[in-house]
Amino acid sequence: MLFRSKAQTDFISNVTRLSPYNRCAGCDWVLPLFNKRYQVMSTTVTSPFMGVFNVRPGTTDAYAIGMIDESLGDEQQLLESPMPTCSPRRILDIGGFIGTTARAFNHLHPNAEIVAVEAHDQTFELLCSNSLNGSAYKAIHAGVVGREVGSVWSASPKPGQNDVNYTSLTPVEGAGANAVEVKALRMQDVLDLANWETVDFVKIDIEGGEYDLFAENPAAWLNRINNEIHIEFHKTDEFNAEWAHAVAQLTSAGFVCTQTVKLYGLDNYIGTRWLRQ
Repeated sequence: MLFRSKAQTDFISNVTRLSPYNRCAGCDWVLPLFNKRYQVMSTTVTSPFMGVFNVRPGTTDAYAIGMIDESLGDEQQLLESPMPTCSPRRILDIGGFIGTTARAFNHLHPNAEIVAVEAHDQTFELLCSNSLNGSAYKAIHAGVVGREVGSVWSASPKPGQNDVNYTSLTPVEGAGANAVEVKALRMQDVLDLANWETVDFVKIDIEGGEYDLFAENPAAWLNRINNEIHIEFHKTDEFNAEWAHAVAQLTSAGFVCTQTVKLYGLDNYIGTRWLRQ
């Protein structure tokens, strides 16, 4: 049972159906469906829209590409996916994964500058290899956080399992046998590294880490976004207060939520679209 305030219930009241795009990443029940629909045991997958991708055989990498393809091929699904509704010149992809969304951004907006950031070391290697030799987007290896901490440790939440499509960050050294130290950057640091004073569109999908981005002075990066943000909020029941704080900070910075989409068929995982007023 979920416990929400009336304001939070009203906030997601326009969620009416499960977005087909968001059926995939990070769910235990996905792999059987993936194996049925995308039985990919090779190291490459070809998208009819985006071209060839390097993937990890037996993981949900190919499924994620398939969901992007479905979105690119269907106007309604495209509206519910984390694609821009504006015409951006600069796009920042936080949680770049293997390059699926960044390549889709490049397909839809070929003249835009795109920077994709990924923390997981193995996933980052694929992000780089799928960048079309850097012509589609620039890749940065870092964990994006809300505080100036220097470094964090990146690890799969489920060591030993085949689903490597998501990762978690922790400030605790040696947090698990598979934890790898990675440079930590704040959102404003990423923009500075890209040599951007402002950015037009930002996509954030970092498996619960989104809440930390609002911990300290989020106005330092929110005020540098010109048009639009797409954020996946995870476990909004577990992180109830943090979610409410993030919503308040986005609203205070002049953004209005224009869309919420239920993820994985769950009320406590939502994709949100925010437009600057």
